[in-house]
Amino acid sequence: MEDKNKDSGRSNGKHKINEDAKVVYNNNKNHKCWRLQDGCLYSKIFFPFQKHCPKTEEGKQMCMKFLIHGFCDSSCSRAHKLASEDESNFDIFYHKCCDYKEGDKKLDF
Repeated sequence: MEDKNKDSGRSNGKHKINEDAKVVYNNNKNHKCWRLQDGCLYSKIFFPFQKHCPKTEEGKQMCMKFLIHGFCDSSCSRAHKLASEDESNFDIFYHKCCDYKEGDKKLDF
């Protein structure tokens, strides 16, 4: 018999993987322009600025994984749905990250 109190997740080194969570996909056609382009590295373009990712009008952290990679898991507590003002704020953030070149002055978020 399976132990109900047993942790159902496993670790990938840094983050816990919830094997019971379902993958959710971002099918919003307005968000497709934020998808990571071929040859671009998330770790170089977006990861250094993740703490500056804007929050929604309600103060909830936006899910960069969902918006940039186009998928996440259903147990994620970050915002997957954005109001139009939130989309505008994320679009500004996205383009500042993409336009940044190493050695440029610090970004003003």
